[in-house]
Amino acid sequence: MIWQLGGKASSFKLRAAPGQTLDNAGEIFAWQHDPEAIGHNEYTLFDNESAGTPEFSVSRTVTLTLNPRAHIATLISSDDQPEGLLAASQGNAQTTPDGGLFVAWGAIPYTSEFDPSGQLVFTAEFRQA
Repeated sequence: MIWQLGGKASSFKLRAAPGQTLDNAGEIFAWQHDPEAIGHNEYTLFDNESAGTPEFSVSRTVTLTLNPRAHIATLISSDDQPEGLLAASQGNAQTTPDGGLFVAWGAIPYTSEFDPSGQLVFTAEFRQA
């Protein structure tokens, strides 16, 4: 392992850009997965923020920058689950061609799309038949 992002042995100092918030544990994410490199040391992650003990009040996507020389990770944007729900498992965030995000909220049956500025442009709930 070359480095670790987050947790007790993080190789990076974690910080939030103006208007962004670290979770209650001072982390950028909790129970994250599905990282996607989007260029210029920027990455998106799906942030469940839940494993039975939520650190933040809602699942979300996060976009962060990594400065590998200074070992600083900065949360630059986040998009919350529109209904304020926590996904206990799964989830995915894909960058759209215009720079927005299309999100499947995992264990909760919702999908959403955000434009490049973070505005919600579409959301749908998949109800049981």
